[in-house]
Amino acid sequence: MILYRAEADVCDAFISFLEDSWTFESSHIKQKQKQVNDELDKCEDYLVNLAIHVLLMYKDELGPSIANLRQLGENLKRPEIINNEKIETVEVKRRLEEEYMDAEAKLVTVFSVVDGIKRQFYGQDGTISRKGDETMKELLDTLQKLEDDFESINRPTLELETLGKSEAKSKETLEGSPSSSPTQPTNDDSASFVDALPRIQTPRPDHTSNPETVVLTPRRWMRENVRRSLSLAINQTTGTLESSFKSPKHRKGKSMDPAAELSRLKLELELENDSRIHPSEEINDWCD
Repeated sequence: MILYRAEADVCDAFISFLEDSWTFESSHIKQKQKQVNDELDKCEDYLVNLAIHVLLMYKDELGPSIANLRQLGENLKRPEIINNEKIETVEVKRRLEEEYMDAEAKLVTVFSVVDGIKRQFYGQDGTISRKGDETMKELLDTLQKLEDDFESINRPTLELETLGKSEAKSKETLEGSPSSSPTQPTNDDSASFVDALPRIQTPRPDHTSNPETVVLTPRRWMRENVRRSLSLAINQTTGTLESSFKSPKHRKGKSMDPAAELSRLKLELELENDSRIHPSEEINDWCD
């Protein structure tokens, strides 16, 4: 009986040790989860403050930039610029076109960044899904109006782009049929420029007919490229953050449940005790 009591004390001590270990591990997991959640809240606060700061800066700078782009477009449409073939005038027109293209590219990049921020802060139901609801909503609404103002600017036909597209198209034609005679240059520069623009196929809303072919205008082409670059960068950053928060156990595909492990050990101890069969003589000797 003394040995039975000693064995029972050992089993009780071992079970108590397992229970204490499980309690400690559970407390450690909860503390770790709380620490991770606190860090995520801090990161979210930093992200919101950074986004608001960037949007405020864009809000202050976009108005004058859009007005400057509109003025450049009007200057390019002036009769003395279009109809004058003097070398000085041609040089002035070239500089104006370069300034216009540079200003337009910067605005396209800015509005693409704003669209990326909007996708990160708006949920699928169209509501702000992060902190800073009112401030963020007001800024995004203001920037949307500025974007509509930017899109309302009629883009002039730029000779720099027209000549570049025409030369590329002529080169492709010559490479495709080297034995054929050179084609006569067309007098309609705008038509040749539109024909040379890239095209993409987009699904129709009804999903029943063939995809619709959409012409990528220079402005839309720039926005598409910037949007893809931003999406790729955001996806890579998100994937890196998600993998960094996963524990080594989850990365290996193994999950340990402390409660289930404790129950299994208790059951094994009970089965081991029940399976012990001692001869009656040995039990009588212990009793004596």
